[in-house]
Amino acid sequence: MPTDMRALQDFEEEDKLQIQMNDVITIIEGRAEHYWWRGQNRRTLRVGQFPRHVVTSVAGLSAQDISQPLKHSFIHTGHGDTDPHRSWGHADRIDR
Repeated sequence: MPTDMRALQDFEEEDKLQIQMNDVITIIEGRAEHYWWRGQNRRTLRVGQFPRHVVTSVAGLSAQDISQPLKHSFIHTGHGDTDPHRSWGHADRIDR
């Protein structure tokens, strides 16, 4: 089942999907680690690529979107965000 996302901002770039804030975008291809996603703008019905950071979940975050804490630990290993300037830490290793 395709996922719908809501635009957080306008996006206009040549040869890319044109998006206005609050447009709903149906995701065709997109992985969290990829910058460019492919989707269909439900307002215009056009299909194209757009940067992942301009959209967010229509439904908001659920418990499944939040990682579980490390067993027997209070260590917060990192924080991921669609804005790379607000991300920190490394989930694959823990600083001593």
